[in-house]
Amino acid sequence: MKIFATFALAATVSTGIWSVNPVYAETAVTPAVATKPAEPAKDPAFGKWRSNKGKVTIEVVQCQENKICANIVALAKPLNKAGKPKTDVENSDPALRSRPIIGLQVVNGMVRVSKNKWKGRIYNADDGRSYAATATVNGNRLVVEACIGPFCKKNRFTRAK
Repeated sequence: MKIFATFALAATVSTGIWSVNPVYAETAVTPAVATKPAEPAKDPAFGKWRSNKGKVTIEVVQCQENKICANIVALAKPLNKAGKPKTDVENSDPALRSRPIIGLQVVNGMVRVSKNKWKGRIYNADDGRSYAATATVNGNRLVVEACIGPFCKKNRFTRAK
């Protein structure tokens, strides 16, 4: 589509919507092509991760700018001894003990502290407690280190396919 306009300038004008090359006479004005902005690079932490022991699979997503969250998306043994889906029975709040483990948010708002490292708190459904933790990604490996005082435990994950 071309639109004709008359300009008395000898400089190039760009408005963001129209790309105009004005001259002293009638000139064609061509609408600029609207392009989709480039998508930001995918964060190395995003995706599904399976614990090295195979017990749990989590999915890490962005939940706020520069923050990550994670939910449990699969369990190696999803049923309890009664044959029903496992629930958060160890939670200190009795009102939360009936919520299913699959779908449970275990990381909420870890903050990026460097390119491949986040710091915040994690929830451990095995004992119903939350811990200070860091998460570090190195290629297809994720290490989550949770601490209570000077005592820390590392959980290692591999990117799930």
